[in-house]
Amino acid sequence: MGDLPLAEQPGFPDQGWRSLDLSHDWSIEGDMKPDHPAGISGASLPGGVGWYRKCFTADSCTSKHRYITFGKDLSFITVEIQDAQGTRVPTADPLLFFSLAGEGRIAGVANGNPISLEPAQGRQRRAFNGLCQVVLQSTGRAGDIVLTASSLGLPDETLRIRSE
Repeated sequence: MGDLPLAEQPGFPDQGWRSLDLSHDWSIEGDMKPDHPAGISGASLPGGVGWYRKCFTADSCTSKHRYITFGKDLSFITVEIQDAQGTRVPTADPLLFFSLAGEGRIAGVANGNPISLEPAQGRQRRAFNGLCQVVLQSTGRAGDIVLTASSLGLPDETLRIRSE
């Protein structure tokens, strides 16, 4: 074992790699031992970089977009407060409320404000510089994900994402 130069490259020969079944992408394999370098003190898991490949096939249809999910991928949705001409309003800071229906969940909300004390988990966030971000996570099942943003004095906006 060890770090392999260029292992991140698509053409790297992986025929000699062993099969591995991990419960999720962040699993670590190895025993806790005092001589492993990954910890500050006491027993630690082995350090280094682990490479793995996920193999799949896709049909050759070129008439629509294809999105590849590895488990339950995240989608980052930027919400922009705009004026009637479609220009972002950098001074706008309305409190935005988000609702979700379908095959997903709201994993987090953010606005880029470095001094904001609002929680990252939740369904509401105040815009900062006219912007807000919602992080969606799919359930891994096919279906529609419908995100609605609302705020007092602003029209509701809805985004529909198809998860396949």
